[in-house]
Order: sequence, then structure tokens, then C-alpha cells
Amino acid sequence: MYFWQMSETLDEILEPKTFKLYTANHARLATFLGGPLAAGILARHNYMKFGETEKAKKAVIYGVIGMLAIVVLLLVIPTGIIEKIPSIVIPLMYTLVAVYFMEKAQQSFITKHTDSGGEVYSYGRSAGIGLLCSIPFTILVLGAFFLSPEGSSSLAYDRGLEEFSANEEEAFLIYDMFEVNSDEECASFIKETGLPNWQRNN
Repeated sequence: MYFWQMSETLDEILEPKTFKLYTANHARLATFLGGPLAAGILARHNYMKFGETEKAKKAVIYGVIGMLAIVVLLLVIPTGIIEKIPSIVIPLMYTLVAVYFMEKAQQSFITKHTDSGGEVYSYGRSAGIGLLCSIPFTILVLGAFFLSPEGSSSLAYDRGLEEFSANEEEAFLIYDMFEVNSDEECASFIKETGLPNWQRNN
């Protein structure tokens, strides 16, 4: 039995309606902000209220897998292609996929819950969960980028540019020295500092 298939015996568990659930709209908001992990956490909460402990555990696991899959996808796709994709497209894609599975698994029972007077959580709560989940999601994405060859090349380029600028700045001090230092001091500076710095930059 797949994790999104729920037993019809849950009708009994849904009585009385003394608990709150997250709806698909809550999942859309949380997932857009925090990635698939947020959807997994909301789905887990609903499963726990339904008494489906095993499915609740799987929901979080699938959320983590979804989050890691996105990170891997971002590593595989060349940076040049990713830069051409509007920034909203990827969040919309994983939000649509995650909410599709949540609706397939839970929508009928959520509808029964709300139609019989059951309450749902506020959107502020789901947004908070999404923002919390965005922290590990963002750390993974940034960490994966900086560990990738392109990320390492970018860092190396930045460090090289900083070193180049420092060398040039130190070498060009000779122009100020001509105003206040003797010819011997200027010649010594050019030999010991200026020329070596220019050679390192070439």
C-alpha cells in the first residue's frame, strides 16, 4: 500500500472533530517558502491526527528526499541554464508536485473533517513552518554550490581578484613615493615590491 493511500476506517478516527488539520492551501504556502520538507511536516501532522503513524514517518522521509533531490538537480543543471530560468519557476514546480501528492493522499479526509465542522490551522502557522524549513534547505543549496566545481571556481576567481587588486595597489604606491622619498628609496621599492607584484599579476 502506497503512503498516500489511506484506509476508509479513518472515518471513525475523525470523530469527534477536536483537532486541527493543514489543508492543501496551507501546504502550498509552506512548501513554496520552505521546500518539500515543509510539505512532509504538514502531511505528517495530518497523518498523526488520522492515527496513521507509519505514514506520518514516511511523509517526513519523502519530504527530506524531495529536498535532497532538488539540491542534486541544481548541481546537475549547468549554472548558465539555471540563470536563464526565472527564480519563481523552480519553487512553483516543487510546490505543485508536493501538493499534488498531499491532495491525493489526504484531500478526501481533510474535506470530511472541514465539512463536519473540523478546524484548520492559520496560514501564519504554515508560513512559519515553511520559513523554518527554508533554513536547512538554503544551507544545503548554498553548501552544494560552493562544493561544486563551478562554485569552487567562483571562489577562486574572487580570491584571485582580491589578490590582484592588493598587489596593484601596493605596487602603485611608487607614484606617491616620488613626491616625498629619495631616488634610492624609490628604486629600492620598485625592485623589492613593485616589480614582484606586477610579475605576480601577469
